[in-house]
Amino acid sequence: MWCFQQSLVASLFALYSLAPEVAAQAVSPALAPVSPIQQLVNAARPGATLSLPPGTYAGGLVVRRALQLNMQGVRLQGVALGKAVLVIEGASGPVIVNDFHADGAAAGAQDGNLAGIRIAGRNFDVTLNRVHIRNTAMGIMTDNRGGVLRLRNSNIGDIGRGGGAQSLSHVVYAGAIDRLEIIGSLLGESHHLGHLLKSRAMSTTIEDSELRGGDSRHSRVIDLPCGGVLSLDNVALQRSVRADNRDLIGIGLESAAGCGARDGAASVSIENSLLELGESPEDFAGLQTLYLFNWPAGPAELRLRDNVLRSSGFVLRGQMAANGPAIRLGRNGIRTAAGDTGGRRSVRDNPGGAGVDPLGQDP
Repeated sequence: MWCFQQSLVASLFALYSLAPEVAAQAVSPALAPVSPIQQLVNAARPGATLSLPPGTYAGGLVVRRALQLNMQGVRLQGVALGKAVLVIEGASGPVIVNDFHADGAAAGAQDGNLAGIRIAGRNFDVTLNRVHIRNTAMGIMTDNRGGVLRLRNSNIGDIGRGGGAQSLSHVVYAGAIDRLEIIGSLLGESHHLGHLLKSRAMSTTIEDSELRGGDSRHSRVIDLPCGGVLSLDNVALQRSVRADNRDLIGIGLESAAGCGARDGAASVSIENSLLELGESPEDFAGLQTLYLFNWPAGPAELRLRDNVLRSSGFVLRGQMAANGPAIRLGRNGIRTAAGDTGGRRSVRDNPGGAGVDPLGQDP
């Protein structure tokens, strides 16, 4: 058996030396050896495009070089370095991962801080396309040394369901990096009091995406503990009625000790989006007031335009200081349990019913 495995690994290397795409087509998934794909990744030239042979493999995977990695049909049943199913660390150039799939139950990644993908390194440049992650303790995590993470056309959800998570089960957690971009993606349920998105990035952009708590026991939908720039365009945010926080978006809520030189200042733009703060009058935590923002310092800039804010008759307030002139509101529709109070006008102008005022003023 040992000789057979050595021979098969050697064959894979020979195929790869000709063309990674040939290797992907020539190796039958039924014959996939224990873990040759780590050797293929380690042997790849920096900057190369590598298509891994489809199959189910024991163990996780580590990427430490610039690479475009195609993983269609690859399933990993293990964890790398005690951190995640896929670990990307220390790469000196761009890393692009396509079609990565992780099931935390199959990979044994439902305990502690184990993630579907963990990214580390100084000023990394990582793009994740068509990533699917389910049932891990954490979804995607980065470290705190700068860099850019792009998540595109991906589906991350059912995070923390396994019950073994020892910390908050964030669906996506971006550390202190330069930029986070989420495009055309779905971030789903967190079952262990995590945020759907927690971002310490200087700039967070979300477009054409959905962040939905479903009926999970999550915390906030979006949390920017250190402030920064937040831009949402054509995004649906949905807070579960079982959420343990009454606000949809939290900004600047962490102490200075956790944010370094940053003071929590933030600029926020939300356009063409649906903001749902709960669909049931019997909130799980007994919270009778819901907030669009929890933003103690108030905005450096706030823009809300062409959005629909939906609640079930709760009072919506901003729970934030309205201490700056750079606040622009317009043409936001408001829907409550009593129906649509009208659109195409400022949220300040809601006449009675469930009061809606993101600036924290009484309706």
